[in-house]
Amino acid sequence: MGDNGWPDLAKIQMMGFTLITIGIFLATFVHQVVSNPVITSVPNIDSSLMVLMGISQAGYLGKKLVTFGVPVLYMPKPAGAPPGTLVTLPGANLGSPPGSQLTWDGLPIEVTWSAGEITFTVPENNPVTGARWERLPRVVQLTVSATGQMSNSVLFNVLISS
Repeated sequence: MGDNGWPDLAKIQMMGFTLITIGIFLATFVHQVVSNPVITSVPNIDSSLMVLMGISQAGYLGKKLVTFGVPVLYMPKPAGAPPGTLVTLPGANLGSPPGSQLTWDGLPIEVTWSAGEITFTVPENNPVTGARWERLPRVVQLTVSATGQMSNSVLFNVLISS
C-alpha cells in the first residue's frame, strides 16, 4: 500500500519482479540439484531478469525521491498577537522556498523557514488591502503551498496592541 492507503504500482512492480526472479532462481537450483546431486556451484540469475529487477527497484526509489507528504500546519504560537509580534507556525512536510510559500488570507507574506516550522512577523498593515488594520481583533487564514500541494488552513487572530 502507498502512503495514501491505495495500492502503489511501484511497490507492486518491485515485489512482483523480485518474486519472479526468486522463483526462477529456486526452480533452476532445484533442477540443478535433481540432475546432479553433487553441487559445485549455484546457478546464475539470467541477465534480463536482473535488468527487469533493477528497473523496478529504480522506479520504486525514484518515486520515493520525488514524493513528499502533504503539508500540514499546526496551531500558531501564539494563536493571536498584535502587529509586529514574531509568530511560530509549526508543521510537517512544509518544504522550503522557492517551491513553498505561506499565504495570509490568500496572499504570500515574508517568512523564515526551518525544518519543521515557519516564523513570521504579524504585518503592521493588512496584507490584503495594504492599509492600516481597519478593525481589530481580526481572524486571518494561514495556508502553506509546498511542492504544488496545499496544506490545511489554520486561523490566527490579529489582536489590538496593548
